[in-house]
Amino acid sequence: MIKNANGDTWTEPIHLMADDIQSDTMKIIAVQPNLVEQVHEAILVEISSGKLTPGTRIIQEQIATELGVSRQPVQQALLLLRNQGLLRDAPGRGLIVAPLDPDYIRQMYEIRAVLEGLAFRKAAENNAQTARSQGMALIEKLDLHATRDG
Repeated sequence: MIKNANGDTWTEPIHLMADDIQSDTMKIIAVQPNLVEQVHEAILVEISSGKLTPGTRIIQEQIATELGVSRQPVQQALLLLRNQGLLRDAPGRGLIVAPLDPDYIRQMYEIRAVLEGLAFRKAAENNAQTARSQGMALIEKLDLHATRDG
């Protein structure tokens, strides 16, 4: 049994929906990236900066040692990078940095553009009333955060 401040009691569980929560009363919490995300980002920086060139063999133990982490987050980050097409399996060599393929990159950007357009359209359809009533205030709030954090 649950009793609120007014003395009302409930025996049924309460389910709150996102719309039931007042966003003005909650602080935005900055989410710290987990270890896998940090390792993923570190390897991605090495690839994008050219320090890890296409064809370079990726050695899990070496990366773990250099980053001062265990092999598990490195293994998970490498799997993510392989799934994203940035690393490839090389028979007898493990993983290597994938060569850049301009056609593949162009296709990925085209797919991303289509998906983002669909996502924005669906968001607009599902939240049209909220967008009309609160749109400018939300944009101003985002601008404020971007200016403060940037």
